[in-house]
Formats: sequence, C-alpha cells, structure tokens
Amino acid sequence: GQLKFQTNAKDDNTYRVLENIVNGNYDLCGSKLIRVKKKRVTSKDKSSGRRYDYILILSYSHPIIEKYLDPQKVMGVDLGIQIPAMCAVNFNDKYKRSLGGNKIIKENMRQQHINKVKQKEITYNCRDGHGRKAKLDGWDGQGHKINNRNATYNHMLSKQIVDQAIKWGCGTINIEDLSGITSTANKFLKSWTYFDLQSKIEYKAAQNNIEVRKINPYYTSQICSVCGYTSKDNRPKGEKGQAYFKCCKCGFETNADFNAARNIAMSTDFSKAKKIKP
Repeated sequence: GQLKFQTNAKDDNTYRVLENIVNGNYDLCGSKLIRVKKKRVTSKDKSSGRRYDYILILSYSHPIIEKYLDPQKVMGVDLGIQIPAMCAVNFNDKYKRSLGGNKIIKENMRQQHINKVKQKEITYNCRDGHGRKAKLDGWDGQGHKINNRNATYNHMLSKQIVDQAIKWGCGTINIEDLSGITSTANKFLKSWTYFDLQSKIEYKAAQNNIEVRKINPYYTSQICSVCGYTSKDNRPKGEKGQAYFKCCKCGFETNADFNAARNIAMSTDFSKAKKIKP
C-alpha cells in the first residue's frame, strides 16, 4: 500500500523544498498523483505486474522574502529566437543576462513540419483502403503537446525573468508591445507564444510588486544604446552573424540582443501602451 518516488533534481534544492513541506514551513497546494502506462515493459516489470509509472506532482507556496525594489531601476527584456530572453538594465551597462534556450523552438517547428506532412498524406491519399483513424494513429493530438510544452516553458522562463529583476533590485520591467504583430507574419510566433509569455511575466511581476510597462518595439534593434544613433546599417551582415551590433557613428560594438535589451530598458516611449501595475 505504499509508493516510493525518486526526484529528478540535479541539486539539493528539491530535497530542501520537500523538507520544508514536511516540516510545515511551506504550504502544500493543488498537487496530484497521475498514472502513466509504461511505454516499455521489461521482463522484470511483467513478473512483478508493474505496467504503470506513478508520478507525483507537488505544488507548494512559501513566504515571500521582502526586498526593496527601486521603481527607477528598470530591466529591459528583449525576446528573440537564438536567445529567448536577453535582460539588461538602465543604470548599468555591465549587467547582462541571457535566459532560456531555443531547443523548444526547434522541437515545435519540427513537430509542425511533421503535422504538415501528415495532413498532406491524409488529403491526397484517401483511396488506399485505410481510414482516417488509422492514418492519424500516433499523430492525433500533437497540437496539444505543443501548447502544453509552450505553457510549461513560459512558466519557467517568466519566473526566471522576474527573479532576475528582483536580484538586480529593479521595480520596473520594460517589455516590447507586440500587440501589432500578427502570428501569421512570423513562423516563430506560431512556434512560441510571445503573448502567453508576456502575460505570465505580468502576472508573476505583480505578485512581487513590480510594474510592467510595454514600450514601442520599433527600431530597438537599430538604435545605439550609447549615443542614440539610429540606422539599419548598425546591424551589419557579415562573418559575426545576425546577433552583432556596431554603431556607424560612435563605433560601439556589442551583442545585438543586449543592445536591444538596453534600449528597451531605457525607453520612455510607452505613452500609448498599457501599463500593467501590481
């Protein structure tokens, strides 16, 4: 009548959380136990009758450690493909942090390609004696996998972004206003939901009394964060690749995503955008 579980943690943080839950320091929230049928059943599993895996998903809450966050200190977040989130601040040109990875983007694009091929097979091959159910076997429902993967990833990334703002003492986060960008115009927007990530950033920031402001996204990648000179030639195409910025006026060179994040952090062009207050 007992189940033993192993944690998939790479450090001692999970054990610390479990210990705090047992001791009553953390509150146990909506957790659940799920049963998943094993994909591969070994001879040992057959002899013991073990054909399912049991996964315990723990959700908990803990007291928030109060820390003063200066609303004049602004962290800018630039969202991109190679670097999902580049963070910079308006008060120090040395603070730089890249968060996330593009593995999920590649997985989603690969899955979309598979879905597209499968749809063509179903459309143009309807007289081979196999029904629609047989053709969709092992493929139907992949759209839900993409959505679930995006939601889980955005929860993780938004938490990292807010935690970084707290670490730097920033009481304000600037993000780009992407309301004018349509998902049909960009394959990346289809593969990874910008708007879902931004909503999660707003939600988690409000919990920590951090204000989120949306700024005008235009030319943030072409403006020099040092002298303010704006030109598309500031993004030269050469051996250093797309993620390279060099100002044609003052000669400032840096990573293009970091330069954009700095511009977002220093921008005051948010008069027409909605302010998300805690």
